[in-house]
Amino acid sequence: MGNLRTVARAPGLPRSAAAHGESMGRTVRLTATVTPEDGGLYCARCVQVEVACEGHSVDEALDRLRSALEHYFERRPVPHPPAHPPIVVPIEVRLPD
Repeated sequence: MGNLRTVARAPGLPRSAAAHGESMGRTVRLTATVTPEDGGLYCARCVQVEVACEGHSVDEALDRLRSALEHYFERRPVPHPPAHPPIVVPIEVRLPD
């Protein structure tokens, strides 16, 4: 598992309250995208904040992302929920030759 990565904008995040046996507060709904990566890994990214994690399965990538987001929001404000959920779509971009 040495190749798995968790990426967040700021390092040094504390352990989550759940890891310490404390109850968590409210629950928020965020949007994640999951894309297959080379080597059989999956990368889960949160749309609302710059946090991403990898796993050997979609479920593992999402579990890691959920944990990373809990750590992330221990020290950062939770974004306001959008009036409408994001629309996630592929986009084609023309590149110069």
